[in-house]
Order: sequence, then C-alpha cells, then structure tokens
Amino acid sequence: MTGPAICLVFVLFALVTSTESSPGQLNTENILINVTAGTLADTQLQDSNNLQINLNISVGEEQVLVNDIPVELSGVTRFNCQALLLDSINGSSEFESGDLVSTVTRVMVSQNRLYSDSEEVVALQVFSEVIEMEGKEVQQPDMCEVKLLMSPDFQKLAQFTNIYPIGHSEIFRVPRENDVVVTDPPNPRKNEDQLISHTTSQYPLKHTETTQEETAAPGKLPETPLRMDPDLLYEIDDGLDDRPSQPDQIQMETPPKEFISSYSAMCQWVEKVRERLRRFCSESLPLFFLVMWVVVIGVVGSAVIVKILDMFFPTCEHKHIFHLNPVTLIPEDEKHTLLENIEIEAEGEEKKP
Repeated sequence: MTGPAICLVFVLFALVTSTESSPGQLNTENILINVTAGTLADTQLQDSNNLQINLNISVGEEQVLVNDIPVELSGVTRFNCQALLLDSINGSSEFESGDLVSTVTRVMVSQNRLYSDSEEVVALQVFSEVIEMEGKEVQQPDMCEVKLLMSPDFQKLAQFTNIYPIGHSEIFRVPRENDVVVTDPPNPRKNEDQLISHTTSQYPLKHTETTQEETAAPGKLPETPLRMDPDLLYEIDDGLDDRPSQPDQIQMETPPKEFISSYSAMCQWVEKVRERLRRFCSESLPLFFLVMWVVVIGVVGSAVIVKILDMFFPTCEHKHIFHLNPVTLIPEDEKHTLLENIEIEAEGEEKKP
C-alpha cells in the first residue's frame, strides 16, 4: 500500500508543477468608464462635467494593478488619474471638450471565482468614484460598475457595465478615512534593468560590500542583515525629513524585486503550489467520484439483476452432461437404462411360447 501511495503523490506533484505558469506574467485589460461629476449645492448638482476615465487593469495570480498601481482586493485605493473631458453640461467649465483634466479617483476591485460543473470563471468587479477635479472637490451621483469575466488564466471572456445610484455601491459604504492614498505612483520600468548578482545585494545593507567595516548588532555578524538592528539597515536622509508630513495620506510603493528574501520567495512558491493543488483537486475529484459512482451503480445493479434472474429462473441440471463411471467408463444414466432394457428383453423372451 505504501508504494502506490507514494507514486500517487509524485503524480499529483508532477501534474501541479507542470500546469504552473511562469511567475510575474500579468494580463492587462483596458476599460473606459464614463462618469458625471460636479459640485453639489442645495442637494442639486451644479457645474457638472462628463468625464471618461481610462483604467488599465492588470490581473495576475496574486495581485491586481490599476494603472500600474497595486491595489488591495475589496479595499479602496485613491490616486491621481487623467480623465478626458467629454462635455460640460452648463458650459461654465474653463476647459473645452477633448481636454485632459487631472482627477483624484477612488478605485475598488473585488475578485471572485465562480465554479460550475465544467469550468471555472474569475469575476472581477471594478468600482470608481471621482472625488476631485483640478483641485476642486466634486461629487459623482451615479456609479458605473464594470464587471469582467475572465478564464482561469485571466483571459477576458466578457465585459458588463451596470449604472445605478452611487449610494447603493460598495465603494460608497467604505469610509474615505480608510482609503489607501497613493501620492507618488510607482514607475514599473524603474527596476527592469536591475539584476540580482549577489546574495547579500537582496538586503538593504549599510554598505554594498561586506568587506568594509560595518556596525553589527550586539552578538551578530555583519553578514546577517535580517537579524541586525533595524536602525542600522537604512541611512537617514535629511532631505526627506524636511518635507511636510501628511497624516491623512499613506504612501504606498511597490517593493523592489531585489529586496525579496529567500524566505518570502519560498512562501510565495508554496502558496502557488497550494493554489495549483487546490485547483487540480477541484477539477479532478468530481470526475473521480463520478467514475466511482458509475462503478458502484454498475456492481449493485448487476447483483440485483442476477438475483432477480435466479428467482424467476432457478438453476437446474443441464442436459447432455454425462457422469462417467471411472471403472466401466459408462455414463451412470446409460448404465441404468441399459440394465432396464436388458430386464425388459429378458421378460419378453420368457413370455414367448
């Protein structure tokens, strides 16, 4: 029993690792959202403008990027976004149709996996709310929700748009104090040409060369950067301290790839393997149970049919099967028949005159 179990484990692991795609690949979809935003006075919308927002949604196995900004699923991220001014309703806007205006947009992305008997679909919901336009606070009365249906490998299958009052949307229920504010959007091409050439280069040490004199933590060596005093890992930049702090804004930056430790890389790899194994089980186990169900039904059904046939057609001795006597090599039935015939012939001869 141990040998087949080990073989089954190796087969499952091989299937999981063979279906694992190369990491870091993101599928990008471009969506256009038309919204109306303006100032609110006496519960009426004034100075309203029709805007068109262009959002680039990059979807991967473990992350979602909106305009190259990582967003937290089911969380609200606030960032600056360029919008195309379609028209101004009252004509009092200082911009003309076709101009690009700067806006501050709240974006919320939720992801759900839908399973059916034959396939799996990834449902991606995108909510956006414009709260500021060219430095002026505006309000958006209606929500334009975009739903993307994607395959398990994040290929776009369909797109739906739903417009309803913003008060009924999920993003409206999230307080603005809980928004993740991005003040300096990261540049995704900034670290493309940087390669990891040495193991210790993955950590932000005080010096790039470990041969130089470094101040180590008590009882620790300079070659153990993960266990060093956090105050010794970074040099304080006086220029950064001179900038005014913004307590209501949280700057979110993409962590450079070269700072990922081996432990984090191992955790990510294990998480990917777990996800692949879960997907494989969800696809293969229903088929396995279906086959077992067919086998059980077949065995039980055949047993019932055989039992019914035995009841209506009981077993009997088949004809034309002779049982030979090992001494005389004559069938037992033929022997009795032969003796009876001899007796009958003898009686007939005695009766003759």
